[in-house]
Amino acid sequence: MNREGLLAEVKRAMQPLVDRFGLHMKEQVDLPDFAEAVYVNGTTGITVTVDWLEFRPFVHLHELVNGEVPPDATSYNAASRLRSFDADDLLIIRGGEASPVGKMLAERDNIAAGRLVQQYAKALEEYAGDVLDGDFSVFEELDKVVKTRARQ
Repeated sequence: MNREGLLAEVKRAMQPLVDRFGLHMKEQVDLPDFAEAVYVNGTTGITVTVDWLEFRPFVHLHELVNGEVPPDATSYNAASRLRSFDADDLLIIRGGEASPVGKMLAERDNIAAGRLVQQYAKALEEYAGDVLDGDFSVFEELDKVVKTRARQ
């Protein structure tokens, strides 16, 4: 395993999105086995989590509520409106063959984790630029996908 911290690799991978969409770091956790970074701009949040128990990054997109990342949904009833989604769901709908969805890390390697997060950042730049600019119209479709899956 390389000596550079996991959070440093996540930050490096996310820098193009930070620059292009005016994101800034709102929260961060940096532990040897776990890193999480929460980025926000005026409308949108992105949470990137790498946990070595899972051997893959988790990336979530959020529609901010009063400038804050909304809490995780506790109900998936038809009347509720979800404001946070796994980026994988969006990339499955919109992404092409280059999407990082489903890719796993072969070993505990911070640089490899950073590269996979970088693939997510590139895919989000290409397929979720509207969301990162504050257009959440695709969230209606994602809401249906998530609620349908929850009922199964």
